[in-house]
Amino acid sequence: MKKTRLLLMLACSLFVVTAQAKTYQVGVALANFDLNFVSILRSQMARELAAQQLQGQFVDAKGDVALQVQQVDDLINQGVNAIILNPVDTQGVQPMIAAAKRAAIPLIFVNRKPEVPLSGATAYVGSDSALSGRLQMEALAKKMNYRGNVAILMGALSNEETRERTRAVEAVIAKHKDLKVVEKQTAKWQRNEAVDVVSGWLLNGVAIDAIAANNDEMAIGAWASAVNAGAMDSQSIRVVGSLASLQWSDAAPGELRYEIQGRPNQILHHGMPYLDDSALAEERLGALHTEGLAESWANIYLKFAIAISASQRGDRQTLATLIYPDIDAGLEGVRWIENCVRSADNGATWVNYQ
Repeated sequence: MKKTRLLLMLACSLFVVTAQAKTYQVGVALANFDLNFVSILRSQMARELAAQQLQGQFVDAKGDVALQVQQVDDLINQGVNAIILNPVDTQGVQPMIAAAKRAAIPLIFVNRKPEVPLSGATAYVGSDSALSGRLQMEALAKKMNYRGNVAILMGALSNEETRERTRAVEAVIAKHKDLKVVEKQTAKWQRNEAVDVVSGWLLNGVAIDAIAANNDEMAIGAWASAVNAGAMDSQSIRVVGSLASLQWSDAAPGELRYEIQGRPNQILHHGMPYLDDSALAEERLGALHTEGLAESWANIYLKFAIAISASQRGDRQTLATLIYPDIDAGLEGVRWIENCVRSADNGATWVNYQ
């Protein structure tokens, strides 16, 4: 990853070179190992640290600001030469900056931009959140012909990138009178959370023409939820992430329109060897064969088995990336049935979903 290589080169450039051979220690404090992008960062950093002949120590804040402050203090006390920080809360970084400055240790922020001025041996490596949100919504608005209902999936509310990307998306929508935000909710950057949020919107009958997600993991979750819930004829939904867009219609259920900015649009077909292994793992009959209820149940039971095995092994990374109906989805299904019964008892009339 270019960002990871640039980050570590920057950290390396801050070290003082001495004539005597020395192995430098880099402390890496990450917000939450369970987040897919953070997991990718971690693995790429570990690889690049090894390539640069640096020793790295990774710590997981598990989404806890206080724990992360303590972890940074611990890294300093252990004598690391530099710290790379992916903050839990972009507004709560001042104690860690102060600690690093007192110890004269370079502090490099990655992916999440701190909302305080940086000076001295501190720096930020990452994207411009507001620009990302604006480009995302401009592309989506154009595809929608500047009319329709937009739902916004937000990341963790404690993060600068959530606020800036969402604000930029809303600013673009405000410029077009026929575009409207109908739902806005956090899914905390996570695919499974996005599945639950979007499922709730669809079950409540919210009319949504497109979903703007603050990151790609939530966009994938929105996509999975929309496909599962798309039971009406001519149902079509479009999901725009920060790097690419997806569009699906039940008129052609075996096709997926895939668009990456600056590249030709692609039509992907299910069961084809060019698809990712995770997509092919869902296949039961192969290309050109329509799949149905039996195949869907087979996929669900397979995911259950994988989840049980991962839980027994303590494999949190696999559990975090699995998508399958959990107990909350089961409870939501029972709630939906109860509301259907209540509607029938009231003469098949519309009722408020409870």
